[in-house]
Amino acid sequence: MSVEIIGTRFKYTVDMSYGINQDGFIAIGTESIVYKGLKTAENGGLQFSCVLKFKPKYVNISNRKIDRAKIFKEEELKILEELQECRSIVRIYDVIEELGEFSLPCSKIKGGVINASGYFCVVEEYIDGWSLEEYCRQEQWKLRKIVQLDNNLSQVIDYHAYTADEKNSVIQSYYRNYDNVLKYQSEIFQFMINLCEILEFVTEKKIFCIWILSRRT
Repeated sequence: MSVEIIGTRFKYTVDMSYGINQDGFIAIGTESIVYKGLKTAENGGLQFSCVLKFKPKYVNISNRKIDRAKIFKEEELKILEELQECRSIVRIYDVIEELGEFSLPCSKIKGGVINASGYFCVVEEYIDGWSLEEYCRQEQWKLRKIVQLDNNLSQVIDYHAYTADEKNSVIQSYYRNYDNVLKYQSEIFQFMINLCEILEFVTEKKIFCIWILSRRT
């Protein structure tokens, strides 16, 4: 058994310093179990953050065994590669079909372990961030509080570290405050502009190229 994944040019490990349980876990979706990872050159050196998306090699649909790894490499990856020049699209660093001796306990999945027999790994760029609401309150409004500690010291607590009750209290305070509503809407409007720029990038020509690639597989 090993905690390392050997990729095309780098080796990867799960970042065990990340997460509530210090297990690197980020989220689980419809197709992936997502962990924060560390990317290191094979001869050692600096480590860089990345995302490790573990995907099942096979899925059963209507009593048919579907090769998800093959579909991803031959279809989905080609589409993502076509869009890589758009900076708003997450970067794909590597696709590792064989995990070798890698093994990771995971209580969130059936079988309780991620290993080479059942999963392949897609390595992506790591982007740290919050929800739109947290981003607006934290980055744009600089919402935070000061907590007094012992020895005349104080601690700054940012909005994303508030408790659920504290966040709810802040949300309630913005109701019926027209100035705050307008400020919040302006941030949402800017996000919509950015989204439109992304959609503009995916032009009719680009979509046609993607369609051609998908038809070839």
